[in-house]
Amino acid sequence: MSWTNIKDLADSSLEKKGIKEKARQALLLSQANELLAEIFGADSLDKARAVYWQDGELSIAVLADDLYHSLVEQRDFFISRLNDRQAYKTVSTLRFLN
Repeated sequence: MSWTNIKDLADSSLEKKGIKEKARQALLLSQANELLAEIFGADSLDKARAVYWQDGELSIAVLADDLYHSLVEQRDFFISRLNDRQAYKTVSTLRFLN
């Protein structure tokens, strides 16, 4: 019997149960919301919030037209800054729900 790294065992177990992907999504949404606050100010979280991520697409719910237009204008900058916080390129596009 060979020794198995505990990290590999944990990763395998979490992946089998689907927990690893949910944890990645929760972390990404949290970081996206933090970035929204950094770029557009803390009060922007009352008007916009990252709500869903799947297959490289991050969905952001936006309630204010002015913030929506700012997000559209800075889409590439936002994606770049968010991906810099990840281990690898995670977000390729933004989708806005307004």
